[in-house]
Formats: sequence, structure tokens, C-alpha cells
Amino acid sequence: MIRITSMKNVGTSGEVWAIVRSLKNPKPGMKQVKALSPSWNLFQAYRKAKDAGQFNADWFAAHYVPQFLEELKANEEAKQLLNELAAREDNITLCCFCTDETLCHRSIIGGLLEAMGATVRYDSSQSYKHYADLL
Repeated sequence: MIRITSMKNVGTSGEVWAIVRSLKNPKPGMKQVKALSPSWNLFQAYRKAKDAGQFNADWFAAHYVPQFLEELKANEEAKQLLNELAAREDNITLCCFCTDETLCHRSIIGGLLEAMGATVRYDSSQSYKHYADLL
């Protein structure tokens, strides 16, 4: 099973992948996986929208999601990691710093993994499988 959560909810057991660009103080055993995080340019666009008070569900759907999916499609390492995760049978946690999973790249990653047949558990009871339809 793959657990998708925020950094603040990560437990102390099991394998944990931080799908972030920058990780200054990782918890023991935590692995940083940049290939499943947004590019620096996309992160900057997000910060700019957030600082301008424009970041919301509409902006996320119209700008962030398509750009992140394009980045994943162009990234061979990301595709390889998604295939590896979908095939795993052990427990693993994927996390990042965002508090709202509905407006976070980890929901996109989780949705793609769901569509690939993986069992994914989120902090919410939502499914994000629809992101796979946008590829």
C-alpha cells in the first residue's frame, strides 16, 4: 500500500519518500525523490500565484496540473519510479510539505498510481484517479 500524506503526518516506521525539490532536515530513513516533485519553474509559478492571492482550485486545475503532468511525461526517471511504486507490494509513504492534498502534486502522483492499479491511501477519503485521464 502507498500512503500519500504531508510531511507533518509521516510516522516513524516504514519506508518514506519525500517527493520534494528541497529537503533540509530529513527524518531518519527518509529518502528524497526529486523526480516526483514539481520543477523549480513550476514551484516558482505556484509561489507567485500564492503570493498574489491567485492560488486556488481553479488555478491548480488550469495551470499546475497540466504543467506537472507534462513534466512527468517528459521525465524518464519519474516514469520508471511510478512503475516501480505501482508494482510494489510493501508499504511506503510518499510525502511533501503541502498541508492541503487536494491542491498538491502528491494527489496527482497518487491518482496516477491508483490508475496503475496500486492501492493508495490518502489523508482524505478522496480518489484522484481522474488525473490519469489527463495524460
